[in-house]
Amino acid sequence: MFRRRLRLNSNILRGAASGHGSYKKVNNPQRSGNNVNAEYFTSGGKNHELQFKTSPGRTYWIWDWAAMDSTVQGALNHADFDSVNCPFNNNNFENNMRAAF
Repeated sequence: MFRRRLRLNSNILRGAASGHGSYKKVNNPQRSGNNVNAEYFTSGGKNHELQFKTSPGRTYWIWDWAAMDSTVQGALNHADFDSVNCPFNNNNFENNMRAAF
């Protein structure tokens, strides 16, 4: 089982950007400091995915799942997202990590 708080080191070894049910995997992703350069891409509402990028952008804080209030975790675990899923909730996180790496 993956443990989200386990940190052996802080080196980025690989990157994986999801789109259309699969992952684009790279061994040396573009980065800015300690952050992988990735962006959400959409084209006319027909295409939406994450992609790696080389241009500068903005950095957004990622909210740590283990630090979330149980009410927030419960909402993300049990919400009906129709045909889309929450990739980091308890039902999907481990499988997505396996698929990405």
